[in-house]
Amino acid sequence: MIRTAQRSHHATFLGNLLIGSYAPGNSLLHRTPLWGKSLLCACLLLALAVTGWEVALYVLFFCFILSWSAGMRIRTLLEIVYTLRWLIILLGLYYLFWGTWQNAVDVMCTMLGAVLISRLLLMTTPLPLLLDGIIWLLTPLKLLGLSPKRIGLMLALVIRSIPAIMDNWAALQQAAHARGLPKRSTWRLLVPLVVQAVGYAQITGDVLTARGVEL
Repeated sequence: MIRTAQRSHHATFLGNLLIGSYAPGNSLLHRTPLWGKSLLCACLLLALAVTGWEVALYVLFFCFILSWSAGMRIRTLLEIVYTLRWLIILLGLYYLFWGTWQNAVDVMCTMLGAVLISRLLLMTTPLPLLLDGIIWLLTPLKLLGLSPKRIGLMLALVIRSIPAIMDNWAALQQAAHARGLPKRSTWRLLVPLVVQAVGYAQITGDVLTARGVEL
């Protein structure tokens, strides 16, 4: 029972690891206004996207320093890298065989940097404040007949739904393990996961409809 509880906690932690959530703090980044953090993140993403592997490596290192200064533990940073290890390895091998090692380093640093930047923004900014900023940024879309508030609501649903789906996946894995299903047969859990995801979406839609919200 203790091992099952540990697996549940670990799986839930991994489900929230890459996305993260707001963690109150008093760091410089926490105190920075939303427009300042958004400008910093945009500059970092631009540097990752348009420069070579040397600058991408420096930007990634800077993202690590920023994350650490904002209160993210070194262990958490290492767990993020570990969680993405297979994707990093596959991308690295692909660009090593069909490109150059410089391209491999550039792509891997860009991917890790983008994950850290997005997680850093969510970690240092309350979600309602972040969504208000996104809605304000999307205000010009009103000229095209689009509703910024609906777009903000959809983003909030996406951010909140991913951890919930990951928790469902962890529960399915625990149930399969308790019934002796081999790890190599984990792919069989994809169908019940999709069914649960659809059910979660239907329940969310019913709740929104009951409150008079239409997407």
